[in-house]
Amino acid sequence: MPLLQPGHNNAREACVTEFDLAWFQRINASADSAQWIVHSALFISKGLPLVVAAALAVGFCRRSTRSTAASVLVAMAVTWCIVHLFHALVPLPRPAALNLGTQWIDQGNRPGFPSMHVSVAFAMASALWFRHSRWTVAALLLGVAMAWSRVCIGVHFPRDVLAAALVGALAAGFSVPLLQQLKALAVGATALARRARADQGDGGTTLVPGAAVTDAVARP
Repeated sequence: MPLLQPGHNNAREACVTEFDLAWFQRINASADSAQWIVHSALFISKGLPLVVAAALAVGFCRRSTRSTAASVLVAMAVTWCIVHLFHALVPLPRPAALNLGTQWIDQGNRPGFPSMHVSVAFAMASALWFRHSRWTVAALLLGVAMAWSRVCIGVHFPRDVLAAALVGALAAGFSVPLLQQLKALAVGATALARRARADQGDGGTTLVPGAAVTDAVARP
């Protein structure tokens, strides 16, 4: 059964544009919509995050993909922080708070700009793109599907998912290159430390093989 929540009816005060209203009404599934559309949107919105979590766990278990999985996780964490900051500073309401559309899951009266689900999905796709992963296209399609599903089940306006895609991409564009730079610095520092320890073990003198023999022969 669809859920409706009470709230104020003034969409203008909530900065809802005609674009948002028009496309929300087109995408949001009503009680008359085909059930397979509703079930598909609910599965994407609620089930795919679990699939992503499982994929990340597998990525961390495999040595060859551990670094990429770490980049994705860092990008998601940065995105999570940014979205919560937006929710605190720009608490724009969800459609249910304006008595708009049909809501197929209960999200309460939490702010909806930008969408956390979509932000994290596009952060993952962007992080995979920066790491030149073969899963980039699949992750991007997942992000698009997630954006559609969140509007379809009535918990977000189109503006929420569009802004979320931008937030996720920018967060990954900042965090992934930074993480790679920090990793390179760490590797360089480790190499220097090992070289310093090796020099101290040799008494500060670098020996060249055959140098002692050559010197002995050269003496009169």
